[in-house]
Amino acid sequence: SPPPPPSPPTLPPPSSPPAPPPPSAPPSPPPPPPSPPTLFLGSGGLVELPPSAAHAFNILWQILPSRWPTPVARSYGGHAWEGVLPLNQQVDCSFGQCSTVLPRIADVSYRIDIYSGMVPTASDLAARFLAQSTFGPTRETVVALVSTSNNMVAWVRNQMALEPTLLRSYFRRRVNTRLASPMRMGGIKWACQIGSRWHRHAFSSADVGKQMVVSHASQTGMYDLFIDGVARTAIAANDSLDLPVASKRRTEDVDGAMLNGMMSTSMMVSSSMGSSGVIIHDTSTMANEPSSSSVADTFAVDAALGSFRLCKVEERVGGKMKMAEWGQKNCDKEMLNPQIEFTSPDSTITREFNVNDIKLEALTLADLPDVSIIKELNVDCPHSTQFMLYNGSYLKHDWRMNLRDMARESEPTRHGSSEVCSDAPDARYAAARFTVPWTHVTREGCIVRDACSNSFATGSPVVLNQTLFHMLYEVNGVYVYYLHNLTSWTSPCSGWSRWSKSSGSCAAETDLDASTKSALVDAFGTSADSNPNLVDINFANMPAMCKTKQGRAALTGATVTVDGTCFHNIHPDEWSVYDFTELSQRSKETAIARSQKMRNPLTQPAEQGSFKVSRAVDTSMRILSSSKHRLGRVGDTVEFSELPPRLQSAEMA
Repeated sequence: SPPPPPSPPTLPPPSSPPAPPPPSAPPSPPPPPPSPPTLFLGSGGLVELPPSAAHAFNILWQILPSRWPTPVARSYGGHAWEGVLPLNQQVDCSFGQCSTVLPRIADVSYRIDIYSGMVPTASDLAARFLAQSTFGPTRETVVALVSTSNNMVAWVRNQMALEPTLLRSYFRRRVNTRLASPMRMGGIKWACQIGSRWHRHAFSSADVGKQMVVSHASQTGMYDLFIDGVARTAIAANDSLDLPVASKRRTEDVDGAMLNGMMSTSMMVSSSMGSSGVIIHDTSTMANEPSSSSVADTFAVDAALGSFRLCKVEERVGGKMKMAEWGQKNCDKEMLNPQIEFTSPDSTITREFNVNDIKLEALTLADLPDVSIIKELNVDCPHSTQFMLYNGSYLKHDWRMNLRDMARESEPTRHGSSEVCSDAPDARYAAARFTVPWTHVTREGCIVRDACSNSFATGSPVVLNQTLFHMLYEVNGVYVYYLHNLTSWTSPCSGWSRWSKSSGSCAAETDLDASTKSALVDAFGTSADSNPNLVDINFANMPAMCKTKQGRAALTGATVTVDGTCFHNIHPDEWSVYDFTELSQRSKETAIARSQKMRNPLTQPAEQGSFKVSRAVDTSMRILSSSKHRLGRVGDTVEFSELPPRLQSAEMA
């Protein structure tokens, strides 16, 4: 028989995995730092204090039960002992050995701890010095100082020779407070100026209290929004904004004549929302009615035709605005702040720029998403520029403060009038008006001269007329007006009187006696007044008519023909020119308007292109006429250098 098949090879049983090694013991914590050597001084009395070593720090403690030790005195690096707060212990080191008398207090003891350090390396010394003298060392500054063998005296001298980077200068260049008119510490940052601020939304908080007029432009079929007579935006008639409201406001059509009147008395610039349109909602009844979509209503632009007072403005495109019907108190109307859009922009106040002309930098603040700052400027533009078209978008200039230059080489940092400019420095300093406060910061930069005009002011003659007033407003941002249609003046018999003159005989002359007519002829004939339209006279010999009440009344407003010229007695301040800038910030009228959130009545004329003030003389005018704000009369020719320095500027010169 065949042999049996061989049996299969026997495999060894699988070996079990090796046992894991026993866990290693955790590393021992590092030993605590050695306690500093300690000298126990007992409970007080006279003790001698050991001097500290070159790289050691000794500190004397007061030990109270259950309280942290309180430092009493210290010595370091071999220096004498000195008291430290809060106890500020008195230490006597008169004879080379320091000692002190420690007060004996129940349960109180004293001890000295001594901390020894390593000898510092050159890098350690450099880093310590830079930590004390700069905002902090870096590897580069440490290496640079070590390379000079830690010549710290030379380092300090090199730093003093560098141009300083001053926080004050950095701050002044970036001050951006909204400003409606120049102030003592600075003026307006104009449109074509680095750092000027621009925004895409049509309205800002500066418009609060102003009148917004909605008008239909028949030639374009658009609706324009005006402030101060300047269009801010143009909106298509079918534009609407779907916001739920409870009730629809009833409106009355306003004819063109009334709208024109509104625009002539309104105040600044308006703008439009473009594709999203403008809707005005009545919120007066919303609290009592449901706000579901079934009762929601929207208003087209034509339903909002009229004028409104802006009550509140959120400064961003699409921000909420609250308004009131013009002449009403309740701010129960709402709309969204539109983006500036124009179909036919006003070329006199709008300038187009390309990317080579200017560089705009958008602010990264979350609450100001539509605001940009001019960072680079390669072109110029007039100060009257209010809007720009840049990269397909319209932006409006926002008047912001431009602080006056206070560099030491600037000219000059103070101003005054010739009456207070004397040879005595104390008199100049005591009486002069300073552009900035006289402080330890500014006194080294202030320039004191006998002549109070600016160094760039020339002797060129200028005529006080509307052209000059408009330039002063556009360039310097000051409010210079002349007075017109004043009433309630006294008789010319009271002293100096003012007469307007025109060629030809008077249409209706006042009946004057012979002596009065002769006195007037003498006064007009001997007057050296060079004004082409006015003459101020003072009677050398009192006319007979001035001696009676009826005669004085007849002379008030009298007209008389002398040598083919008609002279008409007018108010002694009629056609007088004043700088209203300071008064516009502190007058009674301004305070009242501000309290009622209405427009400043003393800045409104210039903003509308007018430079005359028609009003009776009141307290504010008496303040003006008795101060330094009077510049002369319309038609007077004066030297530019004789104008108050506050009206002089390099641009005007």
